[in-house]
Amino acid sequence: MDKRKIEVIIHVTDENFAVRLIKSLKKIIVPKNFSVEVQPLTGYEKFFIYETAMIASNAKYKIYLNERAIITDEYFLFELLKIFDSDEKIGVIGTKKFYSEHIIDGIFFATQYDLPWRHDLFSDNYFGVQAQCMEFKRAGYKIFIGGDWISFDKENFLFDEASKQKFLEEYSADLLRSD
Repeated sequence: MDKRKIEVIIHVTDENFAVRLIKSLKKIIVPKNFSVEVQPLTGYEKFFIYETAMIASNAKYKIYLNERAIITDEYFLFELLKIFDSDEKIGVIGTKKFYSEHIIDGIFFATQYDLPWRHDLFSDNYFGVQAQCMEFKRAGYKIFIGGDWISFDKENFLFDEASKQKFLEEYSADLLRSD
């Protein structure tokens, strides 16, 4: 595991959005002695692709970005690393400003540890990131809601009811726990 490497993983379904995101990534300031590698990946099953990229990477830090995101803070990596360094139990840093007040959205999701993605339950764009957060909590890690580092072209997200039911069946007890 390379503790000085950051892997940015992007699931690409629209080339124009991906090109715009990658252009915004080229403007970020990389902390001294760190390297950043960007992995734009295509394929239907988003969370299987995320897991495949995670396994293939030797980077300690992984950032999963929605292709419609744009990085707006060129120094966000410094803040991200500072948060992870502040507490080794923080497993995930995410944003919540676009959809939910309680569960992280799937626009920006950063990790400092690798856990298997629940692509056995979620193959589409719905609830996979939220499930990953619950897996980190189950493993004893903390979830941190991060800063205002990105903007996002909102699209009309209609949640898949079947995915919502799968999520609730698997994680409702975890959501109700108060630890």
